Amino acid sequence: MGTLERAMLTDVTLFEELMALVDELDRDSVEYALVGGLAVAVWGAPRATKDIRALPMTFRDGMRLQRVSRAEPGKAGTPSEIMTLDLILADEPLLSAWTSRQRLTAGGRGLSVVSRDALIAMKAAAARPLDVADIEKLREIDR
Repeated sequence: MGTLERAMLTDVTLFEELMALVDELDRDSVEYALVGGLAVAVWGAPRATKDIRALPMTFRDGMRLQRVSRAEPGKAGTPSEIMTLDLILADEPLLSAWTSRQRLTAGGRGLSVVSRDALIAMKAAAARPLDVADIEKLREIDR
């Protein structure tokens, strides 16, 4: 069992919804990168989260992400009503985070995640207590 799966044991629905969402995004060739708590978990520092945060490159990809997330609940590839999908457009301030994205594996599937360094930089810019804790965990992981 991988780090992300262990992180999501208390919220299996979110993990299942993420995997279904990733399947749909890949099927539709939507470019994205995970950020936030799930990205922290993918990098090996699991923590609880109640949302999926993604960085689409273009407004069009953001709209496609939103369309997939609003599809009929209960169908494969569609998030449940309790899931929050938070989209952050990869505009100029986040362009370096976008270009740093990497394809990693979680749950037997490939998914796009911003690099660990970019994630640390995004967390440092937000500077909330949870972000500071995430930074400490991310820095403890062997490179």
